[in-house]
Amino acid sequence: MLEAFALWPDLWDDLRVEILHLHDIGDHVVVETVNRGRGKDSGIPVEMPFTFLFSIRAAKIAKWRIFMSEDQALKAAGLRE
Repeated sequence: MLEAFALWPDLWDDLRVEILHLHDIGDHVVVETVNRGRGKDSGIPVEMPFTFLFSIRAAKIAKWRIFMSEDQALKAAGLRE
């Protein structure tokens, strides 16, 4: 996973990640973002939402999951039905 994320910025020109919302919910942190950039090879502009769900144990990230929406992340954390 770390290797994949290390390669991610190399695929884009002008990659920007904007944090839209950040929620500290007990043992979880939900971070809603939008990633904007232009494909390095294609030149096509792209805008992609990602929501990250971090599960915290002993003041460290124990689990990191990625979702396409905040609602999906909150459901995965058991914070929404």
